[in-house]
Amino acid sequence: MEYNETYEQEIDLKDLMFVVLRRWRSILVTAVVLAVLTGGFKIGQSLHQQSDPEFLKTAEEDYQKELSMYELNKAAKEREIENLTVDIENQDQYMEKSVLMSISPYDVSVSSADFFVKTDYEIMPNMVYQNINYADSLIKSYAAAVKKDGLDKISDKENIDIKYLEELVTVDIDYNNDMFFVQVKHSDPKKADAIMDSIMNTLKGMRGKLSSAISNHTLSVMNETSSVTVDLTIADTQKAKKDYMNTLETSLRTKKDELEGLTEPTKPAVSKLSAVKSGIKYVLLGGVLGAFMVMFIVCVAFLMSDKVASAKELKNRFNIKTLGVLESKREKKAFGFVDRWLDKLEGVDVTTPEDIRYEVIAANIRNYARDSKTLLVTGTVDKAVLDTVAGKLKELLPGVQISCGEDMRVTAYTLEQLSRHEGVILVEKKGVSTYTGVSQEVETIKNVDKTTVGYILV
Repeated sequence: MEYNETYEQEIDLKDLMFVVLRRWRSILVTAVVLAVLTGGFKIGQSLHQQSDPEFLKTAEEDYQKELSMYELNKAAKEREIENLTVDIENQDQYMEKSVLMSISPYDVSVSSADFFVKTDYEIMPNMVYQNINYADSLIKSYAAAVKKDGLDKISDKENIDIKYLEELVTVDIDYNNDMFFVQVKHSDPKKADAIMDSIMNTLKGMRGKLSSAISNHTLSVMNETSSVTVDLTIADTQKAKKDYMNTLETSLRTKKDELEGLTEPTKPAVSKLSAVKSGIKYVLLGGVLGAFMVMFIVCVAFLMSDKVASAKELKNRFNIKTLGVLESKREKKAFGFVDRWLDKLEGVDVTTPEDIRYEVIAANIRNYARDSKTLLVTGTVDKAVLDTVAGKLKELLPGVQISCGEDMRVTAYTLEQLSRHEGVILVEKKGVSTYTGVSQEVETIKNVDKTTVGYILV
């Protein structure tokens, strides 16, 4: 079996997790100790401060400042929420009643008319002072009346607020040509024409009044049309209104969250109970800090350690067959049921009797060693462990000559015995043997052209 020289170590998160969990006692003890230290320090500090009049005075002043700031912020948030709520209600009402918001931008009924205002104004040649042209004033008066007096009758008839009708009417003015243009948009062509008729009747009825008040003139309808068209400006207006509504609702939720997030400052309490309460969070903080500190140290030690951590890693790293694992019995400790539960989760077998484990190991050796008659048991463990393993194997493998040799890295006798045996069985101990030591063993066995039958992990 050749050493896997191209092997790149990968961190098994499951192995790392169980390494950390196995240290649960250290984690718990450290957490408790730091919790007691940090909590006790905070409680002692609080009790000392409570006996200091200057500290109590300063704490009361700070509390009053924080309370004033809290009340100001709370009042401001409540006003903002009230304003947003009113605005949203107004927008809801607008969305419900606005005629413009119900018009399909792709099916708009349009009624329009062009008006011409003619006065008796004439330019007098060679005169420094000219008569006043009142056409502009007349046009402004007519344009103002379009969205006011012209919509009153329709508003009363349809029972629609005039402000919703005003959105449907646009007035454009051409002062250079003494003209103004009125356009009415609606989803219903009949209603668009009705609004335009109301506007025209109003404008015609105003001619005599404006002639007396401003200047004599005539009002002529130059062009009058009705059509159905696509008007994407309406789509833009509708989208802008809906976006504004969404913005208001989002702002309202945000302000409510901010109001709920405001925390009223706590008045400084002077009692032993308050000192204990102030130390509770430090107890929790110290416990968490202690637990994480131990877990961090365990993780770093695991990642930096060269000790054999698992049978799987030993097999993958050196490409050696696993003959068997001799799990040692757990020492009886307090809360041992936790260790047994972790064994169950990790899949560690500590219930199979040792004799059966050796029988399995012997069977694997027969399968892997095949016709080999002489085998050397060695490894980086204590001689007593090697003698025990070799003695058990001799009983189970009567047809095979099994010898025992101490760590070949420091024992010349084992190196001499190595050349006299057909195969080698390595015995390594979890948490004691090192990958560097196993690597040296495997390299030595390879150099003398011998076969590594496999390894036994104890």
